Amino acid sequence: PADRVQEAMKLLEEILLAHPRIRQATVRFKSLSAYSLDVVGFGWADYKPAAEYGQMLSELTLEIKNRFDRAGLGFAFPTQTIDIPVGIAPVSLPTATAKS
Repeated sequence: PADRVQEAMKLLEEILLAHPRIRQATVRFKSLSAYSLDVVGFGWADYKPAAEYGQMLSELTLEIKNRFDRAGLGFAFPTQTIDIPVGIAPVSLPTATAKS
């Protein structure tokens, strides 16, 4: 529902702005995809040296996952469903054998 999308956006913005290195953040509802509702967040950060970027990204990603889990907000993962009609017998495929 739309209110859950808004909740996710607000939570993402809170997480970004709570990080000590983030000085500004923008969160937007980007698109309606085939299997997901896409929300994107951008944070402008001050980090020196550049090696700290990876640590900051890890901290933010873990915090997003933890907070979304606690709020009951999920993440879309690609899935595939194959329907097999009832009454169809399994098919045995020939197996390859090595000839000597």
